Amino acid sequence: MLYAVRSWWLFSLVLAGIAGMACFFWLLQRPLASLEQARGLYRPEVGREERLFRWTSSRVQIPLARSSTTTLLRLELAAEPWEGRHTSVVTLTTHAHTLGSFVVPAPRRFYTVLVPDAAQTLFLQTNVGQPPGRPWHWVGVQVLSLEAQPLGWPWRALRTALLVALATPLVWLAGRWLLRRGYGPLALVTLLALGLRAIWLDHAPPGAHHDELVSLVDAWYLLHTGHDHHGNGWPLGAFEAFGDWISPLLTYLFLPAVALAGGPLPLAGRWVTVLVGTLAVPLSYGLAREFGWPRIAALACAVVTALAPWQVSLSRTAIPPALVFTTLTLFMWVGLRFMRTATPQAAWLLALVAGLGLYAYPTLKMFIPLLLGLIVLLAWLRHGWGLVRYAAAPAGLLALLWLPFVYTTLFNRASATRLQDLALRAETPLGLLLSWWQNYSLYWGPGYYYRFGDAFADHGYLQNGVQLWPEAPLVALGLVALLVGTAGELRVRWQRWHGSAAPAPSGALLLLFGALLLAPLPTSLTWQNPHAYRAAGIAPFYTLLVGLGMASFWHLSERARTQGLRQRLRWGVTGLLTLLLCWQATLWFQGYTQRYPLVAGGEWLYQDGLLETMRYADEHAHTVDAIWFDRPIANYPHIYLLAALPAPLDDPATQLRLAPEAMPYYVVDAVGDYAFRSLGKLTFDLPTREAILDRFGRPAYVLQEWQDEDRLVLLIRAYP
Repeated sequence: MLYAVRSWWLFSLVLAGIAGMACFFWLLQRPLASLEQARGLYRPEVGREERLFRWTSSRVQIPLARSSTTTLLRLELAAEPWEGRHTSVVTLTTHAHTLGSFVVPAPRRFYTVLVPDAAQTLFLQTNVGQPPGRPWHWVGVQVLSLEAQPLGWPWRALRTALLVALATPLVWLAGRWLLRRGYGPLALVTLLALGLRAIWLDHAPPGAHHDELVSLVDAWYLLHTGHDHHGNGWPLGAFEAFGDWISPLLTYLFLPAVALAGGPLPLAGRWVTVLVGTLAVPLSYGLAREFGWPRIAALACAVVTALAPWQVSLSRTAIPPALVFTTLTLFMWVGLRFMRTATPQAAWLLALVAGLGLYAYPTLKMFIPLLLGLIVLLAWLRHGWGLVRYAAAPAGLLALLWLPFVYTTLFNRASATRLQDLALRAETPLGLLLSWWQNYSLYWGPGYYYRFGDAFADHGYLQNGVQLWPEAPLVALGLVALLVGTAGELRVRWQRWHGSAAPAPSGALLLLFGALLLAPLPTSLTWQNPHAYRAAGIAPFYTLLVGLGMASFWHLSERARTQGLRQRLRWGVTGLLTLLLCWQATLWFQGYTQRYPLVAGGEWLYQDGLLETMRYADEHAHTVDAIWFDRPIANYPHIYLLAALPAPLDDPATQLRLAPEAMPYYVVDAVGDYAFRSLGKLTFDLPTREAILDRFGRPAYVLQEWQDEDRLVLLIRAYP
């Protein structure tokens, strides 16, 4: 026993030492600063000396990977002269200090800067102008090279390495505990899911979507004022948002993230949906086990959830549809538990999940009540009227939780604006029925899942399918097994109805069959199909079909003549499917992180650079008499302004002024001193204060001056 304890401590020390040393040397080897990581630089060009250089915009952010207390930076800068160019003045700052200002001459020169402790980013700010031969490009100075050298002892690297070394034995113990209990593969799949959802989270998708910001801004306003950005006090049924009255659950989940981040930062919101999306992996596993399927089938559900493009892209965007998969999976799990046990505890849990899940996304307002009715019906068929004894109190909790939804629906006519705008319409009842069937049947064919997917660019990189095609054989097998199993359950129930003594079936497959029939219903009642957001309720049941297909394959393989043949067949097919899934998921993720951001960051999508533009405009606000934003260049620009302001508006109900034509959704005329109007007739040949690029070095927005009689106006415009 003593020898085993000593061996464990020795192994832990060796493991911690290896991990700590590897982390320390990796931190020392990585570059402290790189032009490739900087924001605000145009794409590389070749200069007169055949050297690569980059033009700066008005502001450049250079992230610093610190390993020591101070860093010595060496910048090579130049200012190419042209007729009429003003003197180029560069100012270098950090978040806490101004490091210096200097004039950059035409000949290239080296500038050495000592960056103090605690600085994570170096900011370069300069004036911009238009060089000849580059119409509508406002540039600052040329950056030819950047070198960084640590000074002093690498205390930061040592501290980080020590933390890694201390955490390594704990991670190893947790992994060992999971392996001993059979959860090792599930833990690895969950970590894989977390990685796919979290890596390069601020890069793909780039910028921020207006639907992300509106929930974050409302959470921020609730924390500071107790009202949303329209002045409504603690809304429970729905948030007013852009006049479409969105589901409130995600906004309340954002509250701790916004409080920790100190503002409505898109990355803070995305981390919330990343964690919610990752939680769906173990929940899928647990739901499959609740169905009574073998571990391999439950693990198949977890793998599909982890790798699915549909779920990865949703989890990386801080919008309400990202909650749907996790909400429905948890709801199905507690519903199955209630059907199986019919205990008071299960009834209370079902009421709680159903009561809160209704507020996750608008399609669930229809789907969850229908699915809850099916669960209660199947539980009653199995357990009889005995359910009534303890169902009254949980039903009261459910009614209380649904009361805000009922009140908002009945007494706030504006809350139906979104549904009225999206609902199917036709001149005749037959035409309406045909339109509905066309939408509904779309989700029962393979095309949406594996071929054409969702064509909306802001819905994710889903134009070639929302799932991975190697899953198709398991889905087909699972669907056949579901039909056979459902028919078997119905036959047994028919026999029991006619006096047979056969045991009552669990109803699990009937529930899955009914859920599959109901899942496409909410989205099929709207136009613009296929739609990855409104159809998100289908995804959990698609995943269960994969698990049922794997369970059926495992069962069919029992017919193999020998045990050796059975094992080779099982693990051979499983291994091949796993390799194909990982291969296709890798290809999709490469496209998502490399090609998709170039498309999604544009105007009217994620509008990369607009949030920074609004922050810069606020910095200039005290130097001008008015600020005008060119409304046609952006989608809901006022929400970007509200997210960029350093503090919530004192009286948002009066400072947020809507345009008369603000129907069915809001068009904002002004926010305080900021006015939104069309500036298309104004020339771009104006003094330019700021030139803002997107993260790929492409021109995005400019801040210009315009003299309107006796007023100095700051114009916020997109590059022409």
